[in-house]
Amino acid sequence: MTAIILTYSLIIFVIFPSPYRLFCFLGMLFSSGGDILLAKWEPIMTAFLKKHSFEAGTMSFIIAHCLYSAAFIIRQRMSGTMFFNYGTVLGTFIFIILVTFLFWLNKTNSSGSNIQLLILCVVYLAFICFDCTSVLSCSAASGGWLWLSGIGAISFLISDVFIAVDFVGGRHINNKDQLIWWFYPIGQILLLTGI
Repeated sequence: MTAIILTYSLIIFVIFPSPYRLFCFLGMLFSSGGDILLAKWEPIMTAFLKKHSFEAGTMSFIIAHCLYSAAFIIRQRMSGTMFFNYGTVLGTFIFIILVTFLFWLNKTNSSGSNIQLLILCVVYLAFICFDCTSVLSCSAASGGWLWLSGIGAISFLISDVFIAVDFVGGRHINNKDQLIWWFYPIGQILLLTGI
């Protein structure tokens, strides 16, 4: 699935070249790398990667979110619109709610609190929420098709919340993997289509 979406992002960049679409393609490239690392794809797994695939995959996704943020900030600057608008407020509100939720999940985890995992998740959440905020700000400023990207960013974020509930909260969600693989690709496709 990730290879198909990566190809889609390349096609969009080739047909409609722009600096922000290049950053989206690079973001999708790092997202694909994160998928491969988190799935522990055997052909690339060295002893080091087997031991640290979660951290490496997370770093790959952090880089992807930085690239996506840059894409939408560039898009917004090129259109001459302001970053601070109701999309920025909405993205910031989502971040505050999710950080509060993560701390609550960690505190009520029946397996005990894991402060290191909580810190990693909050740092990752800061990156994905800044990405989401950048997309929502650009969507609010320009409207039109860009709202597809805003919906995509939220869908991408929802897929990661399912992971956090499991890892930080220690709570099993029925069909979690199916839910993640529903929200994640739809989020990526909408994110890429709207820009």
